Amino acid sequence: MSKPALDKSSVDSLRFNGKPLHFAAWKSKLIIHLKALSE
Repeated sequence: MSKPALDKSSVDSLRFNGKPLHFAAWKSKLIIHLKALSE
């Protein structure tokens, strides 16, 4: 399990980089991760 702090720092760095494509890729990974957790 990854720690929430690592996830938040990933979000912040992507947001500051302003790279929508990278953010979209990260977001889809997060959605997959959340689906796996909810099973």
